[in-house]
Amino acid sequence: MEFASGIQTKRTSCGHSQKEVAEHLHITQQSLSKWEKGISCPSIENTLRLLHFYRCSDEEMIVFLKGTLSEKINTK
Repeated sequence: MEFASGIQTKRTSCGHSQKEVAEHLHITQQSLSKWEKGISCPSIENTLRLLHFYRCSDEEMIVFLKGTLSEKINTK
């Protein structure tokens, strides 16, 4: 699963709005929107905070972290 669509799917399946998640993470709603569209990707720290907020399993966290790392590598 692509990181961007994965975090959007996770957010909607948990029933949260972008605004709620952004406020919890202390980021802008625009930043979260860019992550979900694949325009940019979060820092590892924000990825972990996001995954803890969504209460992801360890396996899900590994998949999402791999996605974050590979997107960061591909954008350099």
